[in-house]
Amino acid sequence: MNATSRKQDDAFLAQFLAAGQPTRFDIVDNRTGLVVGTAKTRARAAQSADKRDNAHGAIRFSVKPIYA
Repeated sequence: MNATSRKQDDAFLAQFLAAGQPTRFDIVDNRTGLVVGTAKTRARAAQSADKRDNAHGAIRFSVKPIYA
């Protein structure tokens, strides 16, 4: 690995670490694009999306991390 490649890798890593963790997760209706709920953890958001999918009878909801 040369010095230029190392600097690019370090710059990418710095940007990645600066992004940090998501502050919340939105539950999004894939058909309408509307946010139908929020959660503090990815696990809780996925559980909520699964519950909504089961009630709807099809995969309709997804989880989107929000960085702030």
